[in-house]
Amino acid sequence: MQLMVKDKILYLLLPISLVIFYFCYVVYDHFYFDDHGVREIIETRNLGIKTSSDQIDGIIIGGSNALWGISAKNLSKDSSINFYNLAMHSNGVNYKNYFEYIKSSLTPNQALEVKYIFWSTIQSIHEPPWNDFDRDIFGRLRLSKLIPNQSVLSYLYKRFTRQESVFYEVDKNYGDFIFDNFKCTLSDSRYINSSDINLAQSGSYKLVNLQKLELQLKVYQEFFQSYFPNAAVIFVIPSTLHEINLSLFEKKELVNILNAFNMKLHIQSQLNDIKYFCESDHHPNELGRNLRTRDLTKFMKILAEELN
Repeated sequence: MQLMVKDKILYLLLPISLVIFYFCYVVYDHFYFDDHGVREIIETRNLGIKTSSDQIDGIIIGGSNALWGISAKNLSKDSSINFYNLAMHSNGVNYKNYFEYIKSSLTPNQALEVKYIFWSTIQSIHEPPWNDFDRDIFGRLRLSKLIPNQSVLSYLYKRFTRQESVFYEVDKNYGDFIFDNFKCTLSDSRYINSSDINLAQSGSYKLVNLQKLELQLKVYQEFFQSYFPNAAVIFVIPSTLHEINLSLFEKKELVNILNAFNMKLHIQSQLNDIKYFCESDHHPNELGRNLRTRDLTKFMKILAEELN
């Protein structure tokens, strides 16, 4: 009889212990989540903006293509318009995260001084979904989901194999990506990875469904209108390793949509050599970033003349 009671207690303790372990792991996984340096990026930029006496006349926003691929420093020096790079990996994961981040970076008074916004995103050439509302800006699943970001086995494997984490850094003064400690596996002879090269070269891009894109544009336009009422917005289709096939009809339709939202379109030319890319077919290295930024500087000068 006593043995049966002990067995029942063990049967009860086992699932209860597993549930407790699961919840403890979810909490641990949440608070020790590897965000690859996103928190440091936010803190570095906030410090840079707060300690700078320079007025910010223009901002660069968008996803990783803009984080890697546009230099606010070079754009500022070559155009005489002070830019700051607020681009965030995966466009902040969703637009709600991203808008809150931008608003926390620039005060309403600073936002009123912004005259130009370069919005460079692959959303026009990369099929949705573009927003993951289950995650915060760090890419971390919200604790309320009660789901870990990685399995226990994945966590243990990374710990025991000492798997190296990818880490992003930015410059305080302009918010630009720092390449110094980042491994460009497509073009840096020290880190060349043939599998990454094959993957990058096998890709392709085309214009997404414009009805879906229009919905995303509308959300951004409402944000720009409310928080940056004095800014001219330039929607940039970025340079990639591949040519983006865009018919005259598609381009005209996209221009019409953007005009309705008071935005201008700029399509950057293809960079058709792997030597211009870092570790992805839409992430330029420093050399590619210089070419993309130079192109935007030329466009900026033409736009400034039109507006004046």
